[in-house]
Amino acid sequence: MADEEFEIRPEPDRLPGLDFVRLDESKKAKSRLHLDFRPDDQDAEVARPVAHGARRVDIGQGDQSTLR
Repeated sequence: MADEEFEIRPEPDRLPGLDFVRLDESKKAKSRLHLDFRPDDQDAEVARPVAHGARRVDIGQGDQSTLR
């Protein structure tokens, strides 16, 4: 973890956690909150909404995708 990052977890070896990252850019608008979820089993967490009709969508980040 970089010096600009800080993570809070329920216990040191347990997920999920909340990461806080300092940005060097100046503030231009309201502060934003961006949540990245890191489940223990990524494939299972993706399969669950897909089974209910969600679909993968290209979000322009290479191999990463999001569900809609």
